[in-house]
Amino acid sequence: MKSKNQSIDDLILEHYGLKGSVTRLNSYIDLNFLVDTGKTKCVLKLNTLQTSSEEFLTAQNKILAYLKEKGLTLQVPELQPLQSGEDMKKISWHGNDYFMRLFSYIPGEFFHLTNPDNKFQGLGFSLGKLDKALLSFRSPAIESRYLRWDLNHALDARDYLNEIEDAHNRSIVEYFYSNSKLKSFHSLRSSGKA
Repeated sequence: MKSKNQSIDDLILEHYGLKGSVTRLNSYIDLNFLVDTGKTKCVLKLNTLQTSSEEFLTAQNKILAYLKEKGLTLQVPELQPLQSGEDMKKISWHGNDYFMRLFSYIPGEFFHLTNPDNKFQGLGFSLGKLDKALLSFRSPAIESRYLRWDLNHALDARDYLNEIEDAHNRSIVEYFYSNSKLKSFHSLRSSGKA
């Protein structure tokens, strides 16, 4: 595991043979960078070993390949192999260990920054197609992953009600927590279970 204090540009050049401008993107768990070579754009993802296991990331890669095979009309990022031919590589960079992957870039806008008129139906249709395509996909690494914002774990967020500063908004959320229907989220059908 080399790469300890290389610049992100040098890391991309060494492992992918790409040179161009690199811009850090917003992200929640991973470090994401937009790589623009002038001819093509890609997204470099650095996943921390603390939040993503190799099995989980391999499963993510398999999902993307599976969706491509399904021939969906939705755009799905494509995994770009390293120069070595590997799908991902474990690296140590600036004192942290990561799994590094590169994906094709799909241009778009954040949904909340667009004019939502008539877009909710399209979003729902697209998510429905995606969910339907994934109904037959199985992965223990995906199914066992705990994500706080997964609706199956909605009750776990009750401990954070005091983080909602606005009393009116907090009372709305408290109403749904007191409603017994919230407890049945785990029984809803999803692409993670048949």
